[in-house]
Amino acid sequence: MIYLNNAATTYPKPPQVCHALKASLEQLPEESGRSNCQGEGSLDRCRSKTARLLGAKDAQEIFFTSGATESANLLLLGLSLENAHVIATTTEHNALLRPLLRHPHHPQVTFVHCDQNGFVDPEDIIRAIRPNTQLLIVNHCSNVTGCFQPLEQIGEITRERNILLLADLSQSLGCLPVNVAGCQIDMAIFTGHKNLFGPPGTGGFFLRKEVPVRVVKVGGTGVDSHLLELPESYRCFETGTLNFCGVAALEKGMDFLLEQGMDRVSIALSRTREKLFRRLKNLPGLHLYGPAQGTPSGVVSFTVDGFSVADLSYMFRQCYDICLRSGLHCCPLIHEDLGTAPQGTMRMSFSFLTPWEDLEVFVQALEEICLEGKESNPWKL
Repeated sequence: MIYLNNAATTYPKPPQVCHALKASLEQLPEESGRSNCQGEGSLDRCRSKTARLLGAKDAQEIFFTSGATESANLLLLGLSLENAHVIATTTEHNALLRPLLRHPHHPQVTFVHCDQNGFVDPEDIIRAIRPNTQLLIVNHCSNVTGCFQPLEQIGEITRERNILLLADLSQSLGCLPVNVAGCQIDMAIFTGHKNLFGPPGTGGFFLRKEVPVRVVKVGGTGVDSHLLELPESYRCFETGTLNFCGVAALEKGMDFLLEQGMDRVSIALSRTREKLFRRLKNLPGLHLYGPAQGTPSGVVSFTVDGFSVADLSYMFRQCYDICLRSGLHCCPLIHEDLGTAPQGTMRMSFSFLTPWEDLEVFVQALEEICLEGKESNPWKL
């Protein structure tokens, strides 16, 4: 089977990631400083490397969780947002939308729309701002269109107006250099099992020290155990037992990226995407979503006239043995803007480690589907 669903989870992983996961289970357990046999471990090293990839000035502003969803819940539910207005874009993932919309203080929410490529105009963000706007949520890179938002320009807007900026870096971190300090980002969530090449169940968030986020997940921390109730100012977000084995493997995924160089990774992804779009753009009945150039994303979404995405998914798997993904991709709002609601799109997604030979098989399969058309196909509508 050819695997082209890397926007969900990257495969293959660099060999050192798999080796680190196994080695972590075979060596003495790490306990985040809770025993008397600990020196600097993978947690500290991975925190420093994450700060480097994020462009964060202080590694102590990095916290590890099970991934972007837990990170979004901890940050959003830890913000007061009482009598607040929040701006989000229609490109957001449910990992952020759902905790936002069930916040106990029920903030007012305005959604800023995107264009046919998934791009959000910063001027539309400015027009959506109200006197009580406290938070702006932006998906840096769409997992539907692969379009990147101009975080630096957006950061200038929020900082000038004293609005908090929360960025979702789930699809972008590991694809290009990110600079949370330069973009004036206050909070950012990321996942480890996508472009960072880590295992599932890893990820975390960046939180600028000055941002007032209260701890909403409490329990054992290994420190201050005499306190039965934590002070409101407490900043321990890594409660309970962390996924040390996963973090050890995630560190090696980051090592791989740093050794390759993020500029090289970014250029390679951009060139592969452009080559794919050149091959596909003139196929009859094919509709591609997202920018063809200037974006280092492996996400390519499409539809084909005469076929539902369920049909296409079945055909790619049964006839060509290619693993893709179909549907809304946990981003329901963007499909209204793209005109692909209610069924969504087919999504092919590659990574830095996907060989071109696999992509060539995909291109040939899609050419056959488009050129034969629905009249000669048993899965016609």
